[in-house]
Amino acid sequence: MATRVLRRMGGRMRTGVLLAGLAALLAGCAGGGAQTAAPVALTPPGAEISRFTAPEPLHALSWSSDGSLLAAVSASDTQVYVWNTATGVLQWQANRAAVAGAEIRSLAFTADGLAVVTPTAGVASDTPEAALTLLSVLHGRVMRTVSTRESPGAVNQATAFALDDGMAAVALGGTRIGLFETGRWRLLRSLDPGISAAAAPVSAVAVDRRRDRLALASGGQVQLWALSDGRRVADFTAVSGGQVSALVVNPADGSLLTAGPLRATAAEPPRGEVKRWSAGGGGLLMTYATGLAGPQALAVSPDGQRVAAAAGKTAGAAKGYVLVWDMASGAVVGGLVHDDPAPGTVAFSPDGGRLAYSVGADVVLLDLTRPAPPRVPEPPPVTVPPVPAPAGSVPAASPPGVVS
Repeated sequence: MATRVLRRMGGRMRTGVLLAGLAALLAGCAGGGAQTAAPVALTPPGAEISRFTAPEPLHALSWSSDGSLLAAVSASDTQVYVWNTATGVLQWQANRAAVAGAEIRSLAFTADGLAVVTPTAGVASDTPEAALTLLSVLHGRVMRTVSTRESPGAVNQATAFALDDGMAAVALGGTRIGLFETGRWRLLRSLDPGISAAAAPVSAVAVDRRRDRLALASGGQVQLWALSDGRRVADFTAVSGGQVSALVVNPADGSLLTAGPLRATAAEPPRGEVKRWSAGGGGLLMTYATGLAGPQALAVSPDGQRVAAAAGKTAGAAKGYVLVWDMASGAVVGGLVHDDPAPGTVAFSPDGGRLAYSVGADVVLLDLTRPAPPRVPEPPPVTVPPVPAPAGSVPAASPPGVVS
């Protein structure tokens, strides 16, 4: 089944001039507070090469390792879609709502490209506890269910997961972390971060196998663990008075990027920001301010030189957005604003040459190696002068009670 390839630029996808006050906030600032000037007008960070649509708004995106496929999760957290990125053809759609209340908040392709991995929600009495589901890239049917050895009665829902170099970390029930090797999908270790699911469940995880690190977010806190022996090595506050909404590792140097809201005063609505932390944890290296809502999705380019964030329009936020910064300087290198309230998503291709993002149900692919074409300015309004009365004509009489 093919998707309809969209060629229209809807009003909700405009990339027009931002308000001057917003432009002042769109700046990257170093940990010491020095700010980089932001452009008043935003342009996309690359040339649009493809545009297609999903049956409903989307929540997350992931590229296959060769860049030929793009997978997405619906905003209702029940459907998984896979497209051919060259043609825009929808390869398949699978319903992953195995039980009532099941949610899919993230997904990824396996390294061999044979399966799409999604979290699994089961029932509390299941033994063993379900953790991940592998869907065939050919047709979307279940290839395998990955399970733990937890006892009956455990809260049986995988809320977040991450893959890296043969290792998978899964947040189970919002309170525990299961570490799996992805060859035979064996459970290697369970970690107990000491988190209350009712107070602040695990909202995001990231894995850096090369540097032996697992990062997890709970509320505004971030914990770092050693993958090899299960030791906690750092714990720091990434977001004050809010929740970490996204968490990714910079593959170039192991630095950690977090997203969340920033509230300057109690009277002001929260604004979004992205922070970059040292690989060891706790050392703030850079803050990338959005001036808008808190980012709902983060992505880092494979070479570690760019970071992208996305969000939908939310209560108290004037616009949704997609923004791309230079990692080192914090300068905004491109972006767009829009009016769609659906969650924002963004993902770099494995070679770093393309960027995928969604606004509502629309999926757009950009070629980052080519600049976006210049915007065509709108023509100025035309003023039609009044037609003069013929010479010698008598002016029309004024209505009663009106003095001419």
